[in-house]
Amino acid sequence: AWAGAAIVAELQRHDLPAFNTETLIQEMRYQRSLHDLYERVSRRSKVKNQLKKLLHKNFISSSSKTQQNSSKAMPMSQKMDMQRLQEIIVDTAPDSLIIFDVEPYG
Repeated sequence: AWAGAAIVAELQRHDLPAFNTETLIQEMRYQRSLHDLYERVSRRSKVKNQLKKLLHKNFISSSSKTQQNSSKAMPMSQKMDMQRLQEIIVDTAPDSLIIFDVEPYG
């Protein structure tokens, strides 16, 4: 945290509008709370484990050697479960980084 504070202080010293206190506070307001981040990480981890178990169970019960062939032999209900789990994994993916475009400021 101290390194980030030092970098921001240096950027503010150059009076770049993208790094003034008001702009940074505005950006921080749109970030998720720690509680929300924890819930998302926990849910994503649980869902990934469920997906692994589903794939492992299907792979073991299948005579095929590849995951692709194993997926084809999977019952429709398991395919739907797998798709639902994959959607949750995508929905709970970490947020992208905040990108500041400093090019206009030199």
